[in-house]
Amino acid sequence: MNINWLCGFMSADGHFGLNIRRHIKFILGANCEPIITISQDGVSLITLECIATFLGVGKVIKDSPNRTTYAYYLTSVKNINLFIRKIEGVDILGAKALDFVDFCKGMEIINKKEHLTKEGINELKPLSSQMNAKRTNFE
Repeated sequence: MNINWLCGFMSADGHFGLNIRRHIKFILGANCEPIITISQDGVSLITLECIATFLGVGKVIKDSPNRTTYAYYLTSVKNINLFIRKIEGVDILGAKALDFVDFCKGMEIINKKEHLTKEGINELKPLSSQMNAKRTNFE
């Protein structure tokens, strides 16, 4: 495995997410949880395990008891920043490249702790709402 292979895999099967969750327990009424995932059918479980070993961070879990799919998950800000540093400068292709750019913008907001303000959450919302399957702008 090498970084170019991983970026190709992310282009095809990766997911960059800025999950904005609303809840009355949060001081701002919402928070943002960054996540990177790669999902595969069980026959490709070894591939996900190789990715986790290659990166040295993240975990592989079964999506649900009723499904045969597994997912590699990265949710810690520290580990996501490590992932970003590893793949910076390597091309992610297609619409996933646009998702990665938006995800990195979101991570900048999170790294500056601006996501702990109403303004920061408001900056994250449009980034989150145009990523992955929700993307309508491909320019």
